[in-house]
Amino acid sequence: MKNIKKLFEEVKPDFFYKRRPYRLYRKDLGSGRFYYEFIGDEVRHYCSITNVCDKLLPKGIEFYKWVMKNGGEAETIRDAAAAYGTAYHTCCAMKIKQGGFDFDWLSRITKGKTNFENMLGDYAHMAPRWIEGFKKGLTCFFQFLEEKVTDIYAIELPIRSHLGYAATLDMVCELTFGGKSVVAAVDFKSMILEPGSTKKKEFHDGHEFQLEGQKFAWNENFSELPITHVFNFAPTNFKGDVPTYELKNQTQNKFSRDIITQHGPINLFVMKMLEAKAMGYLNKPSSKFSFIQGKFEGNFDASKHIIQYQL
Repeated sequence: MKNIKKLFEEVKPDFFYKRRPYRLYRKDLGSGRFYYEFIGDEVRHYCSITNVCDKLLPKGIEFYKWVMKNGGEAETIRDAAAAYGTAYHTCCAMKIKQGGFDFDWLSRITKGKTNFENMLGDYAHMAPRWIEGFKKGLTCFFQFLEEKVTDIYAIELPIRSHLGYAATLDMVCELTFGGKSVVAAVDFKSMILEPGSTKKKEFHDGHEFQLEGQKFAWNENFSELPITHVFNFAPTNFKGDVPTYELKNQTQNKFSRDIITQHGPINLFVMKMLEAKAMGYLNKPSSKFSFIQGKFEGNFDASKHIIQYQL
């Protein structure tokens, strides 16, 4: 079992206010992203909340308009935005862990490339075009921390639920909202800021579903510190020298309400997850993994080095 773990990425939080009660591992498969928990010889699987959302909720008309508009470039645009978003999340976490941030570090050279280029991976060539907007977007997040956040409990924390899904929470914190202090999950939504653009981040049902799932799983795991509010955060292409941002309150979202059934009231998010289970969306993926180990001298016998494992 120890060797099997090598095939998976352990998802470690950037920060958590106490000792983790368990460890989760992650694997991207053809059927989507899954999380795994290893307990002795038992392997428990959890479907990513994003994976569930993609299968369960229909795409809006705007999504299909966007695909038609961009055609064959849609996948490249999506992947580029994902690389940008990963870099943005990384820098946000750096500020929280280190207590500050060096904007000039992004342009310093490491192994022949700037640190920003290294973070972008296959899209390093976009760094000169993106760098100033990227830094501007970071100032929005840092301003948000200064104005709203009073305490932080978790950054990039993976958690799982008995409903059969797992999620990674961007941030759980205490922040000031409506004149009082609340415990909240905040999901970061980055946006590529282009000079002169007035475009704002759009939020949709999937964002509400994911946040409600994050709140449900956190409260199931850490009932001593319940999340009461959920928000989406996004930078804005502000003018002037005072950064602004959008903090979308998603607490009273459509999935947070109860609906009446013949068996009594049931939370809509829970009902959706039961629907996902009935549809087979939470089923264990039937993937076979292989890994190579050991050393040899002389003749090579593949059977002694290539190990296959069926989860």
